[in-house]
Amino acid sequence: MAEKAESPLSVQDKLSQSDASDLAQDLPVSRATLTRMDIRLMPVLAIMYLLSYLDRTNVGNARIAGLQADLKLTNTQVRIT
Repeated sequence: MAEKAESPLSVQDKLSQSDASDLAQDLPVSRATLTRMDIRLMPVLAIMYLLSYLDRTNVGNARIAGLQADLKLTNTQVRIT
């Protein structure tokens, strides 16, 4: 009635072997999926980064051009935007 308990090392070895075989089978699918995601996401992320840079530049230029005085903004209010 008493079942023989497996040692923790043998269980760990079995898990790592099965994980390795699963990863080997899924690797081409994963690589293709990541490539598709990169192709779709990278242009969008690049455009968002460019717009973020332009926005930060325009806020600085607007402050120099007198926007802060026209809108009666404090230095803290300008830094928050």
